[in-house]
Amino acid sequence: MTRPAPRAIQALALLWTILFASVAGIPTAQSQTLQGTSPVTAEIRFFGVGGHVRPGDLAGIQVELTDAGSGKASRRVLVQLHQRDVDGDELLAQRETTLTVGVARSLWLYMWMPWSTSSTTDLTLSVRELSQTESAGLPGVGEPLLAKRVRPAQVNSMLAPMIGVVGREDAALSQYRLEDRNRQGSPPTVWHEAYDIVGGLEPRWLPDQWMGLAPFETIVWTDGDPDDLTEGRDEALIEWVQRGGHLVIVPPVVGSNWFAPRSPLASIMPTVGVTRLENRSLEPYRNILTVPEVAAERAMPDNTVIYSFAPQDNALPNDAIPLFTGPDGCIVVRRVIGTGMVTVIGLDVRNRRLTTSGLLAAEALWHPILGKRFDILTPEQQQKYQGRLFAVSSVGAQVVDAFIGDKIAKTGAAGVGVLLALVVFVAYWLLAGPGGYALLKARGIVRHAWVAFVATVAVFAAIAWTGAKAISPTHFEATHMTFLDQVYAEGVQKTRTYASCLLPIYGEATLTVGEPGLDQDYTQCLMPWAEQGSGSLLSFPDARAYAWNIAQPQRITVPARSTIKQLRLEWMGGPRSMDAKGGSARWGNIRPLTDVDAPRQNLAMTGEGLGPNRPITGKLVHEMAAPLRNVKIIYCAGIKREELLAIAKDRLRCEAYVWEFDREWNAGDANALDLANLATPDASLERFFSKASPTITGLPGDSRVKNDEEMFVSFFNAAEPFDYHRDGSRIARLIRRECQRLDLSQWLTMPCLIVMGEMEDATPRPMGSPTPLLYGSGDNPRQLPTSGTTWVRWIYPMPARPVYLAGTKVEPLPEDRPADPTTPPTKPAPNFR
Repeated sequence: MTRPAPRAIQALALLWTILFASVAGIPTAQSQTLQGTSPVTAEIRFFGVGGHVRPGDLAGIQVELTDAGSGKASRRVLVQLHQRDVDGDELLAQRETTLTVGVARSLWLYMWMPWSTSSTTDLTLSVRELSQTESAGLPGVGEPLLAKRVRPAQVNSMLAPMIGVVGREDAALSQYRLEDRNRQGSPPTVWHEAYDIVGGLEPRWLPDQWMGLAPFETIVWTDGDPDDLTEGRDEALIEWVQRGGHLVIVPPVVGSNWFAPRSPLASIMPTVGVTRLENRSLEPYRNILTVPEVAAERAMPDNTVIYSFAPQDNALPNDAIPLFTGPDGCIVVRRVIGTGMVTVIGLDVRNRRLTTSGLLAAEALWHPILGKRFDILTPEQQQKYQGRLFAVSSVGAQVVDAFIGDKIAKTGAAGVGVLLALVVFVAYWLLAGPGGYALLKARGIVRHAWVAFVATVAVFAAIAWTGAKAISPTHFEATHMTFLDQVYAEGVQKTRTYASCLLPIYGEATLTVGEPGLDQDYTQCLMPWAEQGSGSLLSFPDARAYAWNIAQPQRITVPARSTIKQLRLEWMGGPRSMDAKGGSARWGNIRPLTDVDAPRQNLAMTGEGLGPNRPITGKLVHEMAAPLRNVKIIYCAGIKREELLAIAKDRLRCEAYVWEFDREWNAGDANALDLANLATPDASLERFFSKASPTITGLPGDSRVKNDEEMFVSFFNAAEPFDYHRDGSRIARLIRRECQRLDLSQWLTMPCLIVMGEMEDATPRPMGSPTPLLYGSGDNPRQLPTSGTTWVRWIYPMPARPVYLAGTKVEPLPEDRPADPTTPPTKPAPNFR
């Protein structure tokens, strides 16, 4: 089937644009600015949460509207943010609201920010008045009231992960910025990427849908009342966690209501009892608060307040996971929610003696909780090693997620079309030009040249039309690259899909993510997307506007020209399983195999170490639609012991191991994977990355990682850092553009088993992707046939093994305590709303 490439189509579009513009004077773009005084004013409060946006990701834009009045007590309006997409069409991210005279009204809009976004990027914010009968679904509806140019205030680097801090105190997270302050815009000094710390946030500044929080990998809450999460902000934060976010909470020393049943976030807090302890010294916790280089001889604060946590009797294993235990009991506890987690720190890490004196070290406190791996250098160390670090950062980097565009490209048949056009043109030129004339002259019938020319034109016109018709697309289909994540016993799956959708019609096409009537507890989202570097000044001659209603972000109606539309889809819902016919049923998952003689069989380690005599026990089966290839199993035994943490430096803070398989893993109980046969691991995770890390190419431009992309995407923060201790380090700088929120390194801070595998499907079919993508409007949309690649990432939380700090009375958990029964307790996909 013909699959025209978007760039080839755009090239033809440019030719048509020039032709029509010269003949009819048709403009290629339009803009409008309303003149005069409008009764409605609109101001941007936040362009991005906290005023920060990252190119290539979603952003939330808060607009504040005021109606000064003009004889109306209330006014129904449509607020729109205009953005030109890669095809030259105008996307309208819009939301409807009702204004009351004299009362300020705020609302949030959401939009995918193009890669070219900068602080000089102009967008148009418009407000239109709707009558009582007008629908907000169509572009151009309503009476214009206001249009103004707006710009983002702070555009972060597309390469920088974002960490949000709710509260004035960042508890040493600012040390993660890692920039060399002597060189503006320089890359990080010791790690592959710099972090953007968006601090000073207030609860009331957070958005009302999870899409506004999408750029953040972690949100740390150090100050602020959770009761201020009103108007949907609590639901947005909860769903952000379910979709893989990590919320870290530091309760206040006085007046904490985090664990109160009425708290807006009570449904995702660890299921623990809380004991408040006064007049406690932080000395026993030195090794998880500071590093010897900073505070070898300095005393830690005393007379502080500490919170101790103990699991409640009704807590499931995923609901109360101790991470650190000291003389006062468990002081860091975690709960797994969906594919994300909530961690509560019981130490007062906002204590001014810690923060103002420089005692608190991010690599001691945050590395073992967030899953980071790099050294934070003192100013003296930065000066000492800057020559070596500059040598690494001044050459081209290796891009770990450059494969996404290639995975969904639809260019094969476009090449056939170009070749056909070239052959037809050359043949036409020869016969209608010198070749035909020479033939007529040889036969002495040059007088019939015009007749022959007209006949040749007619014949080749018919050939061109027939060939174009033969290779033109006739069916809706899509090529996808999907990341499928699931945590065992959590009852939900989460996907992110990049798709090139072939729309073989002219006019409009409606696309929807999610199936009607299912998974309605979650806000699904699909948005226009483009690969980095694919922006173009070319546009179709019939460029037009289309609307994306924020009230229904799971659906969009786009212009269709028998070409490709690229989308990014975010879906979450119940586990999906295929029926025997591979039809409209739902996708499956991975699960432990029930043993008839041991119905509560679970996965477990038979000892603290690894080796042939201490294997993982249990069997796994999968119910996916196709065999899993390139299977890797990663076992994390938990955070290293306290004495090892103190000297870890740029080493991994966890004990983790990797097994690799060179055979396919087929679905069904008969093909169960017996983990007891794994024996000795192929490598530690640290050794794996030491061997797999790409080396410096010496070239100035960026190149792409060509091997083990799935490992670098999934465990980017566990990759090998720069070796700044010696000259001649060959570790290349790694960067990622798309996949900051797909990193699983936070799971390397607790015992767990992670299974990763790849599925390929070359034949388009309904439900070919785990992300349900439908086309067509009305009540009966159809499944869009898809083909492509799915990366499966399944996580099984193992029995807790907290780090016992010095002076702690150790009461280890029984070896046979199940992380979860093989048949999980009745726990449907949670409805937190």
